[in-house]
Order: sequence, then C-alpha cells, then structure tokens
Amino acid sequence: MSSQRILVYGPNDQELDNVLSELRTHGFIAVGVNDGIDVLDQLNRTSWDILVIEGKVEEAPRNILKHHLQRSRVKVLEHFGTANDLVAHIGHAIHN
Repeated sequence: MSSQRILVYGPNDQELDNVLSELRTHGFIAVGVNDGIDVLDQLNRTSWDILVIEGKVEEAPRNILKHHLQRSRVKVLEHFGTANDLVAHIGHAIHN
C-alpha cells in the first residue's frame, strides 16, 4: 500500500469521483477539488506529494498552478487519460 498523498484537480465531478476511487483502490491517499481557489487552499495548508491536473482543466489555471509549484517538492502530473491509466502514470512520476 502506498502512502503517497495525491491532490486531484478536475472540473468534472463524475470523472473526479472515478479518478479518486481508482487511486484509493490502489492505496493512495487522494483528495479531489474542482475549483482553482480550493486547489491553492489545499496546496497551502496540506502537504501533498503529487498534484494531478486533469486534462479538462483550462490552460490558464493549469499554468498558474505549475508556476506556483515550480520551487515546491510537489510533483505536478498533467493527466489526459482514463482513471485506469492514471495509476501507471503516478507510479512513473513517483519513480522519476
């Protein structure tokens, strides 16, 4: 079981629920948010290992978040695939 803490930012509640379910099934500690202000709030008050930015997030907030985390230890993973693909992508991100 992994103890990696993953914050997922995605605008679609149903897709977000699917992603969170898949991550939790694989032992990750996962929290999802669908608002840019909530993402920044979570990043500022809680320790995260990875921020997953779902593919449907607009370019402007995506760039703001990447810039915000540039000097952080939090890895940023931009995810454009399915919930099933995400676990493999996170595994790859953790080891790189």
